[in-house]
Amino acid sequence: MAPSEPATAPDPDLSMAAPVLMPSLDGKIRLMGTVAGHDDHARAIIEHVQTRKQTWYRLHDHIPDAGEVIEIRRDGIVLLIGSQHVLLVPAIALSH
Repeated sequence: MAPSEPATAPDPDLSMAAPVLMPSLDGKIRLMGTVAGHDDHARAIIEHVQTRKQTWYRLHDHIPDAGEVIEIRRDGIVLLIGSQHVLLVPAIALSH
């Protein structure tokens, strides 16, 4: 079985610089995990820290107080926050 390709939405107008790595976003949200795959199947589960509510997000969804999900991959998600790409990784990944 071939490995899944990450769900991406390339935008030629945006900088192709490497995203900034972050374990959480100002203590507001935390990435709990991802389901990588083609655009229609890729998902990310985000926990809103203050309420501890967990919500599924798909490619191009907007996460309140965060940004737009522009890539979902095995090791995290890339958010577009203003003009900056931010790689949000599961907190557990940083503890190993």
